[in-house]
Amino acid sequence: GDEAPVPTLAPLALRPDAIPTAVLVIGFGQGVVVSEHGNELADFHVAFPPSAPAVIADFDGDGLNDVIIVTRSGVFGYSQVQHLGGLSFGALLLTLIVAMAIVWYSQFYDTGASALLAATASGSLSGVVPGGVPGPGAIARGRKLRSTEYAD
Repeated sequence: GDEAPVPTLAPLALRPDAIPTAVLVIGFGQGVVVSEHGNELADFHVAFPPSAPAVIADFDGDGLNDVIIVTRSGVFGYSQVQHLGGLSFGALLLTLIVAMAIVWYSQFYDTGASALLAATASGSLSGVVPGGVPGPGAIARGRKLRSTEYAD
């Protein structure tokens, strides 16, 4: 005699000894993990109908719960794989260092062109001849003086 398949509907904690935040559903040929909000987290094919309720345990020692399904044809294990999302800390740190270098460079090597653009954008057009072309003294008047520089 063929045994009737044994479906599973069980709360699923993603880590051992954690509060269950998902639901494991296993039927005749398909399994699915659904989050507490109703989103499908994973689905998988079940090769043979289960002959016992699924066992939830960490069988590979990675700190994440896995699913073991017993069938007449054998024992099948479905391992949970952790996916890290977002940028890694190293990439985030590199981006921050590059941004700081750009700011430092723009502050240290100010050529006056940015001051001219700021003066033109704000409507202060002293030193600009009609037509928007900078006159000979426009850059010198718009430039910031450093402590090591002097004005003639």
